[in-house]
Amino acid sequence: MNMISTNKKGVKRKADDGIRSFFRPMTSNEKENTPPSTSSVVYIAEAIASPNPKRAKVSAIDNNKHRVSGFNDKWLTEFSWLRNVEGGMKCNLCTKHQRRPKKCVPGKAAWVDLPCLWMVRESILRHGRSETHKEAVAFEGARVLANTSLATAVEKEVTLNEMAMESAMKCLYWLCKRELPHTTNYVPLMNLCKDLGVDVLNALMVGENAKYTSERFIQEALLSFKYIVQTPLICDLKNSPFYTVMVDGTTDVAVKKELILYVRFLKNGKSSTHFLKMIELFDGKAATIKSAIVQTLEEIDVPLENMCALGSDGASVMLGRKGGVAALLKESVPTLIANHCVAHRLALASSQAAAAVAYLKKFKAIVEQLYRFYQYSAVRMAALHHIQEILQEPVIKITEAKAVRWLSHDKAVQSIRRCFPSIITSLEREAKERGDAQALGLATFVQKFDFIATLYMVCDLLPPLSQLSKALQRKDGDYTVVRPLVTGTIKTIQSFKERHGEHYASVGKVIDDLIKENFKVKSPTEEEFDKFERQVYFPYIDHVVENLEKRFPDLPLLESFSVFDPNSVPEDPEEAEGYGREQIGILSDHFKIDLVPLSQEWRLLKNTINTDDSLKSLSASLIMQQLAGKLVAGFPLLSSLSAVGLLLPTSTADCERGFSTLKRIKTELRNRLSNKITNCLVTISLEGEESTEIDISEAVQHWKTQKNRRIFS
Repeated sequence: MNMISTNKKGVKRKADDGIRSFFRPMTSNEKENTPPSTSSVVYIAEAIASPNPKRAKVSAIDNNKHRVSGFNDKWLTEFSWLRNVEGGMKCNLCTKHQRRPKKCVPGKAAWVDLPCLWMVRESILRHGRSETHKEAVAFEGARVLANTSLATAVEKEVTLNEMAMESAMKCLYWLCKRELPHTTNYVPLMNLCKDLGVDVLNALMVGENAKYTSERFIQEALLSFKYIVQTPLICDLKNSPFYTVMVDGTTDVAVKKELILYVRFLKNGKSSTHFLKMIELFDGKAATIKSAIVQTLEEIDVPLENMCALGSDGASVMLGRKGGVAALLKESVPTLIANHCVAHRLALASSQAAAAVAYLKKFKAIVEQLYRFYQYSAVRMAALHHIQEILQEPVIKITEAKAVRWLSHDKAVQSIRRCFPSIITSLEREAKERGDAQALGLATFVQKFDFIATLYMVCDLLPPLSQLSKALQRKDGDYTVVRPLVTGTIKTIQSFKERHGEHYASVGKVIDDLIKENFKVKSPTEEEFDKFERQVYFPYIDHVVENLEKRFPDLPLLESFSVFDPNSVPEDPEEAEGYGREQIGILSDHFKIDLVPLSQEWRLLKNTINTDDSLKSLSASLIMQQLAGKLVAGFPLLSSLSAVGLLLPTSTADCERGFSTLKRIKTELRNRLSNKITNCLVTISLEGEESTEIDISEAVQHWKTQKNRRIFS
């Protein structure tokens, strides 16, 4: 039997005998026996005695013979997840696990947010066959299984809401780790994940006003990220016997003065360098910087007296003898060692050596003009590349030679040397076809003998200095290698006086080849060669060596740590007895250590090195690592000195890397980032693990504990 019924919206539905609820019209006797009612709807009781199961349905018919749905209590027994609410039905499982259809209106999903008003058995069966309900059943099955057979293997229950929050925070963390704008990209990224089938993110929506996409939520999440990333580092810092602070200053894109702090501490006997904080300063005075450093250390409960060294770029405000930051800190920590960054020293030595030779000033200016000539014109750059292809030379650009960093000239001069004929051809073409006066002047200058000889000279002399700079900027480098590296570089530079380098030795052949190609280059005479070497070549080498020795003097205190080099310990017992006595005395006097027990430990260490061949093959840094780690119980005093030696800051290159990160994060379009959020983003970028490796659940737990969260209530 088929009949037509209408739902709440007035849409006609057909109910058949086999599936839909069974309704029948009332007989005349039933109408007479039915008591009058104020409502037009007359309810018919369940036909309990009927042998036909279809009669076990609840139905209602109004006086106009239109069916009205009703709820059957037996459905609660048949469907354990069903719940009868006022005016409809809801699903306990879908509500518990927040499973909603993908295309539902937010906050208005049937069976979860709103009750289902079509109270017939087919409606229940249809919901039971839906994908969202099947997912809810799967989640419930996993939960029950975790609480029974797998209870001993699982520490805690991961609810759907926690899974959703972890997924959302991992998306946000990924944006921060990639240094992408998090505020504007978070919501689009979440929507993309939902479109790709990450349905668990739908559980984030609690009601209509708790969506966890607000800027306040994002800031709270960033603070949680910073907490889980930095907490282990601070714990290691507190456990280290000593630590070093490295500082540097800059001005960001918002024209605010920023002070960056890095710390170096011991972990398992090895030095480890990490970013600590970016501090916004009101001014750049020494007292202000000192107060900022002390306050930062007090905030994380790290004792100031455990600071053994301060590394900086050598500015007077940092290392001034009377009023510098180091001098002010020494009032609280008398044994503090203030060190000038060796990479900055090398850069100063190189630039001052070049400034002492008159022609090198002109050469530097021409190199900078060549860069600007092509960099700021796409037409000129395209023409240069076309000529390079024709001449079968490397298709490269001229690298910028920064005025403040002489060592950056290494890449610049190498790029010019590799495509020198193409550059001359390009300049002459620009001068002839376009009448470019600047191109004519550059073409004339670069074809002179002095320029060509200087170009090939610096291509020999700058690479050793660049290699030294890279070695000194190595992360977690120790000070014991500085002196050998500088000494080796000085000897290499001096060797060019006796034997010309590969490039400078080929100047004559290069000029002959250019002449054959009809360039306006003149072959130099012997007198011109001798004059160039007297006025440029030899003076430049002498000034480089002189400035290196001046910038890297013998510092008795810092050089004393090289005494731990096992290769320097004499094998002869009488010579070994006196070895290192002076250096140990210097260290004892500076750090206020009793010389008698310290000398006893030193004698024992020398004897141990001479009797153990495996120790002789180690470097000074590895010996200090052994003393600061495994041998700390047998050599407590030498262990403390070794810890200081490992922590001495060789350079502040890490601070420069931090500034590069700040520049990538705080751009012109993001110049209003607060200092608090900037610190979070820089910490995540520099110290955070990759999004695929980090345990984001720790951030969720920290975020939960800050206050009561509606999603977990």
